[in-house]
Amino acid sequence: MEEEKELELSLDKVYVFPKIDFVEYNNYYLAILPETAKWIVLKTPEQVAILKMLINGTCIDDVIKKHVGSQDDLISVLTQIEAKQLECTKTKSVFSNTRLHLHITNKCNLRCPHCYMMSGTAYNNELTTEEIKDLCKNFQRHGGTDVSLTGGEPTVRKDFFDIAEYISSLQMKISVFTNGYFWNEENVKRISELNIEGVQISIDGYNENSNAIIRGSGIFERALKSIDLFIKHHIYVKVAVTAPYEIIKKHQSEYIKFSRSLIEKYGEDAIEFNYSYFFMPGRDLSHNKIESIKDEYYNIVDNVVTSIYGNIEEDSFVSNLTDCIYDSCGYGGLNVMANGDFYFCDRIADVNKSGNIRDMSFNDIFSMMKAAEEAGRIDNFKPCGTCELKYICGGGCRAEYFRDFTKITNIKTINFDNIPPRICDKKKKEKLYRLMINTNERFFC
Repeated sequence: MEEEKELELSLDKVYVFPKIDFVEYNNYYLAILPETAKWIVLKTPEQVAILKMLINGTCIDDVIKKHVGSQDDLISVLTQIEAKQLECTKTKSVFSNTRLHLHITNKCNLRCPHCYMMSGTAYNNELTTEEIKDLCKNFQRHGGTDVSLTGGEPTVRKDFFDIAEYISSLQMKISVFTNGYFWNEENVKRISELNIEGVQISIDGYNENSNAIIRGSGIFERALKSIDLFIKHHIYVKVAVTAPYEIIKKHQSEYIKFSRSLIEKYGEDAIEFNYSYFFMPGRDLSHNKIESIKDEYYNIVDNVVTSIYGNIEEDSFVSNLTDCIYDSCGYGGLNVMANGDFYFCDRIADVNKSGNIRDMSFNDIFSMMKAAEEAGRIDNFKPCGTCELKYICGGGCRAEYFRDFTKITNIKTINFDNIPPRICDKKKKEKLYRLMINTNERFFC
């Protein structure tokens, strides 16, 4: 097959590549194209020399003559160049800014200690039904395709289904974030008839007792019954687990068993578990507490997830970079609170609000969205913007690694020279190099 690929190429062909950087790692040579998030893996110095000749404008025939006796190396290089389409400079961002994340109320029947929204009591000035509908209509007119309804607990609003049905009538998809308490056969059937993308249900324990510590007694069984109803009506379910550090540290095997049991019961095509790898500051959870446990917590959760799904690191890496560049963390997405305040990041506790939808036209809001989207591109940040891995790594969460940026109030007048650089260690880069080598052929066209 490789030999056939070589024969298809014209011997007088001269390649024109975007910029290519070379990195030596673990007896391999990575030829990385920073601007397109592409790379090829070279195994010998001879392959490096062949590629450098091609980069310098030498035609294939002259390269063959120069490297007589290195046919296998030449075929390997040319095969990767063609399979990875290295000459193509067309790119697409991993981030599609077409989803509205809408908190329709701050009211909630629960008082979870880690809740970053401090949900419980409704705001005095929550958006009316008509204000929400106007917002969704304007969002759709500006290219919006998806709306996530959350809270608080969104189903406590009496107009919840009116809002959901209106969004569906606009041909936008709906996702619902819920604790699963208020669902029954009738209203699950009702929402199943809409343009529903899926439902996320929060369950933070592995049984009634562990879940009750966080969410209160009786919530666990209600959530499980809701899952059963959603799947019965062919609605995809994500189970969001933000497990308390003290509980998951001692009961990893129980979380694994619980998750596996539901996946086996319903099937991977119907349900998935999303374990949170980190905390945001919440009702009873401070920044200092989070900092003291975050590394250990990450490793614990990673062990649980790996035990449930296997090592999905390579699959996630490929998924993130297939047909796109990883240039954004999602900063710029519109997050609207129940009182109309809006943010361009879903880590509400860690960012400044950008305004209130009652105070400006949606045209102005949309203009700010686009400005925020551009500001959040990794090219703007140090040292990431000049790194060969910038579109492969993406720079990580802006609120986590560039906190001064997400505290800015005027998104249109940013001096990025005043944003402290991210500290990136050698281990982070080496992890990505390893993934690039191991998954290289999975990106062949």
